[in-house]
This record gives sequence, structure tokens and C-alpha cells, in this order.
Amino acid sequence: MKQASPARKKALLVKALVAVVGSAGSVCVLLMAPIWGVCIFLSVVAALAAYEFTTATRFVTHRYLVVLSVLHAVGVIWAAAYHLAPVWWGMWLFAAFALAFTPAVFTEKAADAQEGAAAVFAAFVPSGITALFLYLMQLENGRLLLLAPLVAAWAADSLALLGGMAFGKHKLCPRVSPNKTVEGFFCGILGGALGMLIYALILRACGHGVSLPLFIGVGAVGALFGALGDLTFSAVKRSVGIKDFGTFMPEHGGVLDRFDSVLFALPVCVLAFSLFPLA
Repeated sequence: MKQASPARKKALLVKALVAVVGSAGSVCVLLMAPIWGVCIFLSVVAALAAYEFTTATRFVTHRYLVVLSVLHAVGVIWAAAYHLAPVWWGMWLFAAFALAFTPAVFTEKAADAQEGAAAVFAAFVPSGITALFLYLMQLENGRLLLLAPLVAAWAADSLALLGGMAFGKHKLCPRVSPNKTVEGFFCGILGGALGMLIYALILRACGHGVSLPLFIGVGAVGALFGALGDLTFSAVKRSVGIKDFGTFMPEHGGVLDRFDSVLFALPVCVLAFSLFPLA
């Protein structure tokens, strides 16, 4: 068997260390921080996602549009936390849309109109999905449910990687992500289900009565949508010729590179835990 080079071993060590520290930090904040602490954490995620999407893709070149996207992304989190009324959401969206398209109005360039659309997307879509974490907090045992999207997505990512390396033979979407395989995809679904099963068993051991079938189902479906999220953002990266959205996390890329699958698993968790009883 071919031995990994020292540089490769170092990269893998850094990647594992960042994954452990980052995951542990996220878990601690989501489980123990007060509401304002959770909002700060989610604001950082939303702001970095908006910044990465607008700059790494080069969809937005006007600096003020980048700033506008970042500020609005942060605002979405705090507005959701303090229950901004629907009428004010509508007025806010209108104001953001008008400001984003100001360059197109005065320059009459189609490229500026495209930048405005990208800026509005970056400002509201990733942050709007991220804000669903705050909705989970309002449910029964909401604090514990905050970890569900992370478990479903990251357990699936981990087992998909290992399964692909061990059994991968058939390419899943070679044009979008050449390294992903069909075998890895199904291992990821299994990983999401197993991850949520273990999570549910830990909750039971801590005295929280939860439904094992529900958690297993959420894990499998969350992993499925998480894989779709990964491929979706990979398609964006492929279209603009970049490998990662950022360098915020060494050997992992940017926030969007780590949370792309979480963003798609999160709505699944919200819907399932809202419709079905936990126990």
C-alpha cells in the first residue's frame, strides 16, 4: 500500500483537528449559550456565507453590495430571533431589493442587474435557512434538536467519504463533483441514519424520551437532502471555476463548504420535528 507523504499526513491531521475543534465549539454554543450567544454564532455563519458567496464566486464586484449582503444576512438572524412582524419583513425585503439594483438603474448594465440578484440571494437565502435554527429552539426540547441538522449532515458527509474511498466505483455526478460516487452516496444515507440513531440513544440515556424511528428517518432524509445541498453548491463552484468558497477553516474551505449540506438538512429537521411527536 502506498504510504501518504508527510505533507499529506500533515494536511489530514490539520483537517481532523479543525473538524474536532469546530464541531465541539458549535455543539457547545448551540447547547449552552444564551439566545444572544446563539444569535451571534448564527450571525457569523450567515455573514461569512454571504461574504463567501458574493466574493469567491465573483458574482458581485461592487464592494457596497458585498457589505449590503453581509449586513442584511446578520439582520435576518436577529430579526428572526426577535420575531419581526411580516409587514416589516416585506418592507425590509423591498428596501434591500431596491438598494441592490441601484447600480443597474444608473449604469444600465445587465451585469449590474445580475450582481444585484446575486447580492439579494446571498443576503437572504443562506441566512434565512440558517435562521430556522431559532425556530427549532422554540420546539419541545428545542435545545437538543439544534444538533439534529449537524448530526444528520456531518455524519452523512463522514460516512460518504469513507464509503466512497473504500467501495466507490461508479461516479455520481462527475461533471459537478468528480470524486463523489454512488456507493459513497448510499453510505452517506446510512451514515445520516446511524448518526441520528446514536444521537437518539444518547438522548434516551440522558432521560429524554425520543422516537428512534423518527430520528432514523430524519437522519436518512436529512442526509439525502444534505447530499443535494453539497452537489448544489458544488455546481456553483464548478460553474465559476473555484475549489472552495473560502479559507476560513484550514483544509476545509469556507463556511459554505462546511454548511452546504447542513443548510439543506435543516429544513427537513424543522418539518419533521414540527409535524411528528418526539416520543
